[in-house]
Amino acid sequence: MLHNNSDILTDELDVPDNLDSSVYGMPTQESDTPTPDYQRCYKMPNNPALIEEEVWVSPDLRRVELVRRNKLIRAHTFQEPVVYAGLVQFNKGERNLVIVLQDAAQIFNLVTGEQSSVSFPFPISAAFSYSNGIVLERQQNIMLTKEDYEYKYITLTDPIAPFGLVSFPNNQEEILRNCRMVSIANSAYGNNFSVLYDNATNKLHVYYTRVLDGSSSSNGGAIPKPTDASLNRAKSNNQFAPQTHANGTTGLDHPSKSNNRALRRVLSSKRRISSTSSLTNSATTMSSLSGGNFQANINLTSTGDQYLAPNSIVPKRDISSTMNRIYSNNINGNDSNGAGAFEGDATPLKNTTLLSSHQLEDNAALSRNNAEDQLFHTILSKDLSLVKISAITLPGNVRFDTDDRFHKLCSVALNFENYQAIAFFDLEFNFSNIWAIRMEPSVINSTPFKLYGNIPEELLSLSIFNEDLFLSPDSSEPRKLKDIMPSNIALNTTEFPGTLLLTYEDDEHSFVLYNPLIDIFSMPIPLQPTQENESENSHQLIKDIFRSSPSSQLQYKKLYPTTSFLKHCFDVLKEIVPSTVFFCFLFSWQHLICQEPTTGNNMEREFEALTSIVSSLLKFYETDNEQDIDTLLLSDVAFLPLTQPESDMITILPKIIMGFHFLREEIFLNVLKSKELQLMDEYLRKAVALMGWPAEWITYYASATTTETDNKIEVKNQDESVFAHPLDEPPSIMKSLYSITGGSQIPLTPFISFSALVDSSTDSDFRISPRCFKTIRLYELIRSPDFANDYLLDILSGLEISVNEIDTYPIGVMKPIKDILRIVESTISKPDPVINMSLINRPDLIKGVQPILMNHDVPGSMPPQGKNANPFAPPYEPNVSEKKYPKSVIDVMLDVIMPTESEHHPKTADMESMVDKPAWSLVKQSKKVNEVELKENSDLIFSTDQRFKDAVNMLNNTIPQKIHFLTTSTEYTKILTKKKIYLKIIALRLATSGIGNGAIMYGVHSPLSTQKWENPDICTTIIFPNGSRLKITPDEVTESVQEWTHFHTGVSSGLKISPNSSDITGGWIEYNRPPKLDARFGGFLLGLGLNGHLANLEEWHIYNYLSPKITFVSIGLLLGLCASNRKSKDYKLIKVLSVHIVALLPIGSNDLNINVEVQIAGLVGLGLVLQGSQNSRISMALLREMKSLIKIQDEYKAVETYRIGVGISIGLINLGYGDSYNGSRISDDELSSDTKKGKPFYDEFKEKLNENNYGEDKLIDELLSIINENSEKEMSWIAEDSQIGCIICLAFLFLKTNNQKIASSININRINDSIIIRPDLYMYREWMYYMIMWDSIDYSLEFILRGINPDDLKGNVDSGNLPVYYSIAGRVLAIGMRYASSNRLKVRNNLLTLIDTFLPFYQYTKSVTETFGGSADFKLAIKGINVLLNTLLVSSSMVMCASGDIEVLRRVRYLHEVVTGRFSDMYKPMPTTTSANASMEDATMSVTDLDGQANANANQQSTSNEFENELDNDDAEALGEEGVEEHMKNRIREEIENENHYGKYMTTNMALGFLFLGSGQYALRTSSLEDVAYIILAILPLYMEPYPFQELKHFWSLSVESRCLVIKDSITEKPINGVFVEVTSETGLTSAGDIMHETQTLKTPCLLPDLRAIVQIKTKMDRFYPLELNFDTERTAVDYFKNGTFVYILRKTEEEHVYRSVEDVQTALSEKMEQYNSTGKTSISERSTSQDVLHKDPVMMELKSKLAEVKTSTFTQSDNYNIELLCSDEYSGHVADYNIETWRAKHPSDSNQ
Repeated sequence: MLHNNSDILTDELDVPDNLDSSVYGMPTQESDTPTPDYQRCYKMPNNPALIEEEVWVSPDLRRVELVRRNKLIRAHTFQEPVVYAGLVQFNKGERNLVIVLQDAAQIFNLVTGEQSSVSFPFPISAAFSYSNGIVLERQQNIMLTKEDYEYKYITLTDPIAPFGLVSFPNNQEEILRNCRMVSIANSAYGNNFSVLYDNATNKLHVYYTRVLDGSSSSNGGAIPKPTDASLNRAKSNNQFAPQTHANGTTGLDHPSKSNNRALRRVLSSKRRISSTSSLTNSATTMSSLSGGNFQANINLTSTGDQYLAPNSIVPKRDISSTMNRIYSNNINGNDSNGAGAFEGDATPLKNTTLLSSHQLEDNAALSRNNAEDQLFHTILSKDLSLVKISAITLPGNVRFDTDDRFHKLCSVALNFENYQAIAFFDLEFNFSNIWAIRMEPSVINSTPFKLYGNIPEELLSLSIFNEDLFLSPDSSEPRKLKDIMPSNIALNTTEFPGTLLLTYEDDEHSFVLYNPLIDIFSMPIPLQPTQENESENSHQLIKDIFRSSPSSQLQYKKLYPTTSFLKHCFDVLKEIVPSTVFFCFLFSWQHLICQEPTTGNNMEREFEALTSIVSSLLKFYETDNEQDIDTLLLSDVAFLPLTQPESDMITILPKIIMGFHFLREEIFLNVLKSKELQLMDEYLRKAVALMGWPAEWITYYASATTTETDNKIEVKNQDESVFAHPLDEPPSIMKSLYSITGGSQIPLTPFISFSALVDSSTDSDFRISPRCFKTIRLYELIRSPDFANDYLLDILSGLEISVNEIDTYPIGVMKPIKDILRIVESTISKPDPVINMSLINRPDLIKGVQPILMNHDVPGSMPPQGKNANPFAPPYEPNVSEKKYPKSVIDVMLDVIMPTESEHHPKTADMESMVDKPAWSLVKQSKKVNEVELKENSDLIFSTDQRFKDAVNMLNNTIPQKIHFLTTSTEYTKILTKKKIYLKIIALRLATSGIGNGAIMYGVHSPLSTQKWENPDICTTIIFPNGSRLKITPDEVTESVQEWTHFHTGVSSGLKISPNSSDITGGWIEYNRPPKLDARFGGFLLGLGLNGHLANLEEWHIYNYLSPKITFVSIGLLLGLCASNRKSKDYKLIKVLSVHIVALLPIGSNDLNINVEVQIAGLVGLGLVLQGSQNSRISMALLREMKSLIKIQDEYKAVETYRIGVGISIGLINLGYGDSYNGSRISDDELSSDTKKGKPFYDEFKEKLNENNYGEDKLIDELLSIINENSEKEMSWIAEDSQIGCIICLAFLFLKTNNQKIASSININRINDSIIIRPDLYMYREWMYYMIMWDSIDYSLEFILRGINPDDLKGNVDSGNLPVYYSIAGRVLAIGMRYASSNRLKVRNNLLTLIDTFLPFYQYTKSVTETFGGSADFKLAIKGINVLLNTLLVSSSMVMCASGDIEVLRRVRYLHEVVTGRFSDMYKPMPTTTSANASMEDATMSVTDLDGQANANANQQSTSNEFENELDNDDAEALGEEGVEEHMKNRIREEIENENHYGKYMTTNMALGFLFLGSGQYALRTSSLEDVAYIILAILPLYMEPYPFQELKHFWSLSVESRCLVIKDSITEKPINGVFVEVTSETGLTSAGDIMHETQTLKTPCLLPDLRAIVQIKTKMDRFYPLELNFDTERTAVDYFKNGTFVYILRKTEEEHVYRSVEDVQTALSEKMEQYNSTGKTSISERSTSQDVLHKDPVMMELKSKLAEVKTSTFTQSDNYNIELLCSDEYSGHVADYNIETWRAKHPSDSNQ
């Protein structure tokens, strides 16, 4: 294989000293090398992927240009020589322009536009690029010591990474002392060997090179696979050393030897990095560590192994500023990929000057000023390992002891098959050597080779260039080579592995290709002028200097087939013939192509050249006469070896013809390649005749285009031929396919594959004849007994057959496949990412696969196994991981410097608190929900009536409010008085409308960053039924109600902004800040925070909003910040909260001048920030607040709401702690040891933040003791006021744990008279009991009334029944939580039964004249019923969340619009005479009194008169008229407040919001503990004065998810309404542990059940193709619907649709009418004509066309079998038609008769 002319030695390869110069064409005297040198100026990148851009260096080495497509992109000019310039791809994988000077390097990131400057620890003489970066060679210096040589070669793998080291064996010191690097290995080009030249011994040392960083670009020392793109050229003059002085130095000042030695040890392992925005001052920044000046002016002191300046000052700098100095800046703010060049006076990059170190003295001051910016990095690792393999001793007259001589040495790396080689060539003396190694994996991967370079001698070889290369082909005169280059670089192709391109000094118009490893070279190939356009730049480029150079023209020379047909032919040759024969064919073909004119069809011209070579060889071996060879080939040196007997062409040529035959069969299976088929048939017919093969071969290739001359072709006798014939008849792919079919009339005929010809694996079939291989395999599987139509897609996907490939098959092959696919198309229903869905016309399945592919790598999951597995499915292959680059230094520093996510990231929780949080909820949806789409979907959901619009109007407080006004009065003054009373009540409804409005309009807007957010004013106008209008004045309500009105309105405004909006920043919030902070802005902040938009709010904004101490602004901001940063444990935020929480302040500082409501907000916020952290110190500190009194207006009080806030905070901090019950906690003594000393708690918070030691469950024991506190003597701290907070706290700790022990401790038995508690506590105890015992919640009436005596509900309405009412309310709330958003009608109906039972009693009042009606006991009972009804309404709306259920809506709307209570005339009969409000009579509701008699007191006094009569005459006179009127107003207000109208409207507004949550497209999520906790906070049943925790009414927004299923047409993507879907979801476990499932039939648009429980969604409409989505643990519904809950389906065509019901017919008719109306003026004839064309059978049309064009007598055998295949298709219903049409074509005379 190798051309060897020298002995082989493992250690050294010697070249004889007495070389004959005449043999190599060496001149006797030195000749001048022409300048400029092309290879000296053109710089190759370190990765072939970067070849598109070119880097050029001017001949004087002062200018660097980056050019792309002949256009200047970037230019840099310097005042000192450039050592190296090129495109380098570092570990991170981005393109970088690297310019290396003697003392520093400039690195430009061409992707990001960033620029970095790197200073070197010593002067650099040369630089080399390798796969991961560059290698820097230290400048030779006589002062270097032994230690210095360890750092002679260092690496740079990242602009700010530490320098790496190039390691050598320990015994290489003497070599390194005198060596210069010639080339470095580059695995990106398939080269693993580096070369160093030793001037002392005149040897070339070859080193095996390994990249040690484990990056993907290296093979880690393992032998790489041979690749065609494995050539690299490293020429010594690619690196430019600075000019040396006469004494051999570089002009640098050298300090004393002793000081220099210490300096070298430091500086050789240190470096400096700076980032600059311009290069004008880069000389001073880059050179400050370089050269003797720096060394001479710094005194170093030694401290161990570290050297520091004695007086150095380490500047204290903020981390952000430090990182900003490390980061690179974007140049001019523009992308470096721009078209313009950075040159001229207009930009900072122009006329850049870089000064060397000895020129730095004038700028020393600037250097000192920048000294503090120096950043040193220690060399941390070895990047490259070089192990010596062998050495080549050069002849004595060939030395490279000077720079000029060294630059004459060329080193070219070659890679050919399993060989790697390096070609050495002396441009001056024409001396050459080829060092080669056979890469045996067992040797290369062995440890002795990697560590010591041990290798068997037989694997190494040394050879020289062929002598004929140095002789003129015409005169045999000696000639001199001008340059050698690797062909892959010179020709920009990988088709010539191991090949060199040679140019000669005496001929600048041609070149020669030479493969030294097989010693084959081509004839001189003429060069053609480049076709590249002149550059469009304003001045000449460096590249333009070489426009006429042969080297420049080589890049545009095409020497390999340009057509896919010829490339395929050469691929056949490559598989059949040895590599030497292949190169002979290739070089001979190039010779013919270059000699022929370029006019005409390229494919025909290229194919004719190839067949001319084959034909010449056939004739030559048949006649043994050279005259039969083409005259052009006779003179071809590459063709001559083919005529030699040792080439074995007599055996190879029949294989070549057989290979062409297999290629012909492959081409026949592609109807688009008819021209190629014709050319191949014509040639093969002549070739087989010339070879004397049987007549069947000749007739096989006959076609309709065969001429009469071709028919008379002379057939050679088989016995006279020297060539053997393989078979009696040619293998036919069509015959074999036909023989497999059921209707075949011939026996089964196997098809001999191409792999059988070359005796290789089936991989060669995929490369040469993939269609043949796949088609045969397909037909075998289709015709197998176990085949089912459903398997076809799996088979086609496994064989990688695309729909485009099927369409190009012959009709006999295409039609059966299409027919089966059509059957599968109508039945398949499951999208599967493993199979290719594009094979069928089902865009719904294709779009159904996309969400799976987005969330899972393909193949998405393991195919089914076992008995249900498809036997024909392709084998499962694991995912191939994407190429990953190692972390950059920036990424590593960010991990160290930036705050960790667990402490500061606003959206991330620590791992302990994520136990109950589904993983998907931590991923923010990447696709924003379009607000237009949201509105369109709401129109679809509520398209049948106006319920949604009515609900929006009822909750919209920016438009006039309409009310129902019922009165029995007929006098105008009394009616007006009644209306004014109604205004006071409706004002309360208006105040709470924001609670529901925020829910119904949730997330519908995404404002822009420059958009002013609109906040319309609240409309206080009330419209009465008669059209009269009254306006609510501020005097109608209290100041507190006014504030809450604005607060809730602000929250609803903030909740309208989608959580996915990315433009909500602190600047945007400040931009929309009102001139004066108010409650509305505070609510707006809370709304934004609940949607996560305050996560990154700047600190100065926080203090600006808190400093005015506006109560509602503080509440909104604190809760909003904490909601956005929940579970973050943000230390700074906790410090802000600590000044609002008494428990976190030192003793003696609890006199907070802060509103108690703000303190409560701080407590809840603290729980959110520390949610799930189980911090013991915080918990125990807060627990003490349960028994403490707080100071309000100089008075210590027990505030129940404050303690509830404490319980909520502790509960959130320890959320889910019940799973680890009986852990350990610290004691109170340990807890209070620091606080007793007066030490602020938050000073040690940072160290104690993650403590979760719970001493002896003291927290739980203390909570239980407070709950069960029952003493006849009231405690000073009022234990009863702490019970609700403790109950909630315990419930949060044990949510869903089903811990019976704890739950029973909370709940009590009402029959036990020994326990006396407030009646409302029964509700909280019952509710929280079932929050713990989650799985025991049922929805039946038996569950609701369990343990309740029915007689208790039949007696009088008195306070004795309050425990019953409140217990029912607690269970109702539990049902609402358990079945939230389930839309279960059974649950709703049971709740409605209770609502209808108690609704008549809502705010019911008897006449005050009746003793019973006016009693306080009756009023208490009615208040209990009111609370019960409020919980019933909220729970029923939660169950039917987002459904807009009409039954629940009727009850809610009734209470919302009808005024009840004492001031209502609902329970009074209308007067007999017609009144002004008689029209409202139908809307009145009469209720039977409890005693069975109607209230018929028609002469009842008005309410106003009642209040007026409360004053005796003396009091009335004392007060005066205005005083009496004020007294009446106060009494009316007191009565309204006493009836809790405010609580009523909080209920109705929240219920309306839940019924239409998110415009009917969002649902309440209860899958995780935190979701349940948030909903509990939102629905706390605090419906009585002072109505605390109203700010928490909006916390439901933390537990919502988009869950509205919308069905869309897969073609038009428009929504389709009214599609029935079956949804199957898991409902729990049976007693045996089996999973229970429930299937619901829903009509879209609809609300889906909990996405985490859904296992299947299936469409159920006959008019559409079936669709079935299955989910499991690998593919969850949560992941599938992450970007939107919509599903695509496809409508069936009319032919496929079968009408099964009257509804289907009606729907079809309506669609027909819409389609008819949309056709416009298109005539019926036009429509019918187009339909006729579409409905014609395309296969029949193609068959007729083929039969009409081709005579049946000249049909080829393949054509006949193609027709037979079509007519034997058992899956088609048109077989008879095809047979008749074929018979007519074959019997035209009979058909005419």
